[in-house]
Amino acid sequence: MQKPIYLVGNNTKFFFGNPPNNKHEILNTSNYKGIVNYDPSELVVVVRSGTSIKELEKVLNLKNQTLGFDPPRFDIKEKNNHKFVPGGTVGGMIATGLAGPKRIFNGSCREAVLGLSVLNSNGELLKFGGNVIKNVAGYDISRLHVGAMGSLGLILDVSLRVKPLPSHEETLALPASYLEMMTILESLFSDHLPISSTSWSNNEAADFFNKEMLVIRLSGAVKSVEKAKNYFLNCQKKAFVVEKDKANSYWNFLRDQRFSFFTDKFYESNLWRVSLPFGNNFTLFDRQNQWVEWGGALRWIKTDEDPKWVFALIKRYGGNAMIYKVGEKFSQIQDRLAMPDWIEKDLHMKIKKKMDPKFIFNPGRLYSFL
Repeated sequence: MQKPIYLVGNNTKFFFGNPPNNKHEILNTSNYKGIVNYDPSELVVVVRSGTSIKELEKVLNLKNQTLGFDPPRFDIKEKNNHKFVPGGTVGGMIATGLAGPKRIFNGSCREAVLGLSVLNSNGELLKFGGNVIKNVAGYDISRLHVGAMGSLGLILDVSLRVKPLPSHEETLALPASYLEMMTILESLFSDHLPISSTSWSNNEAADFFNKEMLVIRLSGAVKSVEKAKNYFLNCQKKAFVVEKDKANSYWNFLRDQRFSFFTDKFYESNLWRVSLPFGNNFTLFDRQNQWVEWGGALRWIKTDEDPKWVFALIKRYGGNAMIYKVGEKFSQIQDRLAMPDWIEKDLHMKIKKKMDPKFIFNPGRLYSFL
């Protein structure tokens, strides 16, 4: 029997998902890096999995383009000067499927994937999808790898759809309670304003805002953004414009989860990542420590409630829940990303058997039974 292989880039997401089996070999992809092909006119880039998101975004920004969905980059410490720099890789971005504040405006990581190449456990090089946006034929196998935690094979090259950078952005802030925040957001989205990001928390955003502050980013053409800004300021007399440098720093802090809400140690509670249908006025955890994004569709919630109860509750509301960071009290829990039923388990097992026939890639990282 072959020894399991634990796939890792810069290991910035070590906390996410189920812990790896100790009896494994580590395969590090961080040296497999670089841009294979980039055609700004076609809005497509092909990049190797070990490339840092930061380096990829530098190249895209030179052509006024962006990934769009704001994947968290996280921080690693440089060996020479001990400074912290964003260190997440493209492979980890695909494997986790995480997206940041602009996901509601620009779509998800999965939507950005056009194709990829993968090495399976038989040593075969498999290629899925393509390098053009209009290329739909058969099953879209490439997107199965998004969020699969590297359990379906070694991701090598990824073809991504990129977006133009918005020509203008403004950030507005408004003091609001939880219920006020939900009412305001519902009204703003029904008015079809060019909202690219929203944020609210009952925790303080240190060096930026006090607790219970609704922060909204508008993105798009200059005229539409300015019109939306003036409309919002006229409707909400307590609202104010956030200075540009401060706004950019705030959104980057939130994107990379540098606030203490995300970085504190967890003992008696778990940090949950809960996604709900848009417009769902979910109030069951309104008194818990939480951070709300995506117009209310994404909730980061700290709670010590029984994980089985939380999984079942969110499922009843039509949403998805995962334990993003596990507290020490709950460290023995087996499945942190979901509690699939027997039909879902059977489907996952069939996909795993086809994609990773020797069952050696990241066993247990996505689900304990894989």
